Amino acid sequence: MTRLVQAIQSNLKNEYFYQAVSQIDELDLLIYNLTSEEKEILPSEIVEFNNSELVRRAKIDNERLEQYLSHVEDFSRDWELYSESGLSKVYYKPDFEKHDLTSFTFGGESIIKAPLLHAATILAENDLIVELAPTLDRLDILHEVSPLKKAIHLKINLPFPFSNRDLVCEGTGFVFREQKAVCFVMKSELSGSYFGLDIDDECEGRVRMNL
Repeated sequence: MTRLVQAIQSNLKNEYFYQAVSQIDELDLLIYNLTSEEKEILPSEIVEFNNSELVRRAKIDNERLEQYLSHVEDFSRDWELYSESGLSKVYYKPDFEKHDLTSFTFGGESIIKAPLLHAATILAENDLIVELAPTLDRLDILHEVSPLKKAIHLKINLPFPFSNRDLVCEGTGFVFREQKAVCFVMKSELSGSYFGLDIDDECEGRVRMNL
């Protein structure tokens, strides 16, 4: 079990994040199947690691990934084509599950005529993103857990009469080597403490966004 914990710790710090999530499930099952006597002598470092913020947030990341994949698995089912331009398509569907016809879920797909590494590199270049997005004034990395997992603060300037916005979110990248694919999952509503860093609930002169 100690070797399993070491493998998870290593994978959470590099591109094998998705494999680490499966190993966390394996660790949970091993601990669950222990007798009460075995749990009492379980090394404290294993218990602390399994209850750590790193593991808890990794589980949340996996839930978000599964939710995302369930949405984009097949755009031909339950989706309406909203627009099409060149190699890009945008789809939408009303949020019938919440019985709120004013709420919609949007999704898109596009063919990028470039190696996957090139596209992924652009997304990872924080300074370059600011240059590519005209309304993005600033991007700050608040905390980096690994090259594929970090919390960021975006400051967005909008034209009058709209108020300037800001967005604090956590992003996690998943690498699927067999499929030669990557997936980036981002979620805002990040507040309180993040690996010991206190996240402010508001930014002076800006309206906080959630996505």
